[in-house]
Amino acid sequence: MDPALDIRAYDGPGQLHSHEIVQLVLPMEGALELEIAGHGARLSPALSAFIAPGERHTQAGHGPNRSLVLEAPAAAFPPAVLERLGRQRFFAPAPALRSLVEFADLRSRAAGLGTGDLAALARLLTGTLGAEPERPAPRDRLAAAIRRDPAADWPVARLAREAGMSRSALYRALAAGGESPGRFVTRIRLEAALADLADPRLPLAGIALRCGFSDQAALTRAMRRETGRTPGAWRRQIGTPGQARGT
Repeated sequence: MDPALDIRAYDGPGQLHSHEIVQLVLPMEGALELEIAGHGARLSPALSAFIAPGERHTQAGHGPNRSLVLEAPAAAFPPAVLERLGRQRFFAPAPALRSLVEFADLRSRAAGLGTGDLAALARLLTGTLGAEPERPAPRDRLAAAIRRDPAADWPVARLAREAGMSRSALYRALAAGGESPGRFVTRIRLEAALADLADPRLPLAGIALRCGFSDQAALTRAMRRETGRTPGAWRRQIGTPGQARGT
């Protein structure tokens, strides 16, 4: 089973049930009461929930609410992530995860989300969730530094310096999240580009350069690899005009 994404609204109390897959509830608006294995919390855009396979849970909506619900097999996540989130159950989404949820909210309001769009976002959310929560403080500092200046050169020596660790320690830290230094930099740059694509005033070529890609073609290749869509196609799906030629 590939990761799957859906937008759901909950009205009133639900029934106690369980799934044989991982389920994540990522609220976009409103409030939602969720009980997981006897532990309850009031979800909001600032608080998400992780439901491990087999855990009995139920929910109750309070007024208008909308949530992204991500469903995936346990194998889609590193074991350490499953263990930690399963222990927490409720967690504050990291900045990268919040950005993707906010983007999904904007896009769904503007033009809706088709099957292909939901599949692409499911892959991005799964990858981001699997990497972001496991970052130790040095990786957080490194990601923040790249976000401040994504267009800068980010050789390994500079990455190690920003993270406050040796080159070998940097490689080990990133490898623990399934990434190389180059992949890490590209992912942070791509997150910045996805946020910029929501602004119709920004030309695609300008977004590419601003976010650290050598040209629009490089951004297109990265987006196609990670989301299955080009920047122009992504932008058109949220109802904003693409400025690129030949997407």
